[in-house]
Amino acid sequence: MTDQVSFEQTQTKPEAATVEVGSYLPSQEQLQQIQALLDILKQCDEQGIKISVAGGYGLDGFYGSLTRDHHDADLLVRDAQEADLISLLESNGYVRNKVTDQDVVGFSKPESEHFKIEFASTAKLTQLTDLDSSHFLPDEPNATLLGQPFTVPDLPAQREIIRIQEVRAKANNWTPYPSEKIANRDAIFREIGK
Repeated sequence: MTDQVSFEQTQTKPEAATVEVGSYLPSQEQLQQIQALLDILKQCDEQGIKISVAGGYGLDGFYGSLTRDHHDADLLVRDAQEADLISLLESNGYVRNKVTDQDVVGFSKPESEHFKIEFASTAKLTQLTDLDSSHFLPDEPNATLLGQPFTVPDLPAQREIIRIQEVRAKANNWTPYPSEKIANRDAIFREIGK
């Protein structure tokens, strides 16, 4: 397991970073959530389960610091390792949720309903794009949060995931992504792209 995270550890941002969405101060709940995610990532690494973190935590990892509240962690896993990831999550007390999206598997802990871990296989994702799986599951860690390195999709894949989600959201009449989260995401892309 990783060491517990203190509030002070979350306050240091890279010197060049200037995300224009304000100063984020994570709540105790957010610190517990990132700790839970980092614990799962470490266990996946120890068990040889190749995953990457997409979505908000993935972008924050590229940036090198938490930038806003998150209520879920979006993971990508190889098809052949889906059962391994499910087993790992269940052994950590996570239970499967009903998810309305047939391509996403969701889990949460009964005592923490506000934080979900959702994942999809890279094979399903690569059917929707011209990018190959190496963009979604890079070989080496390329992100860090609270001192722990992990893997996230590269920037072209991050943008492609957003495009796919926007198309699927429109086609399925899902609630639009909140504008403040879009502003945060766009600010991070600007900073990462410098």
